[in-house]
Amino acid sequence: MTAPTLTERWVDPAWIEQQRIMGWPDMHPEDFCHRCGDRNPSCWYADRETWLIATSAWAEETGREGICCPTCLVEMYERATGKFTQWRFSPHVDSDMLAIDRERERDEARHELADHPDYQQEWKL
Repeated sequence: MTAPTLTERWVDPAWIEQQRIMGWPDMHPEDFCHRCGDRNPSCWYADRETWLIATSAWAEETGREGICCPTCLVEMYERATGKFTQWRFSPHVDSDMLAIDRERERDEARHELADHPDYQQEWKL
């Protein structure tokens, strides 16, 4: 199987499993839903309680927490609770998510700096 292009909307979940085993060489783990293979939207989240209610059976079945798309989360939540859901789109970015994004950006900058030859020379890495 070849790596997906940025415009692909779906990949085979078996390919995602191969990527996980190999350490994600051709994709970021959150690019595609590990349940259905659809492209995962770039910025969405559910609170931890909702996530665990929705995904506990899937996690038990697969032996790990996976990454899913909003559609799969809705399906699993409704199946787990017997309740219908209503989801609301919001352009608001939660301040906790901003803090997580800033920390991720700092970590990426540190790694880029550590990989730079001048930095390695100076710090004898």
